[in-house]
Amino acid sequence: MVPATLRRAIYYPVRKITKSKMNSDQVLFLGVATFIVSGAVHELIFFYFTRERPTREVTLFFVLHGVFTAAGGAVCSRDSLTKSCRPVTLSSTRFIVLLVNLPNL
Repeated sequence: MVPATLRRAIYYPVRKITKSKMNSDQVLFLGVATFIVSGAVHELIFFYFTRERPTREVTLFFVLHGVFTAAGGAVCSRDSLTKSCRPVTLSSTRFIVLLVNLPNL
């Protein structure tokens, strides 16, 4: 329900506005706008529950998730012309986990 709402409220309008100005590879990264809004809403919910100042860690998590999702879509769409998208390997999973946890190290 929430992803459908964000898709209709954020993703589709932004895509419609920028569709004529961007090529198909750049349009994949419009989903990041939806993840930014989702992160901001989660920060707001955490603020209401804890009454502590937002640290923007949750928003950063959602932004990273959006960037990696868009990058994965771009790689798979490019590879789909020649072959199907391969499953994620263990080494690339470890690399992504390391990147996401860099601020915590």
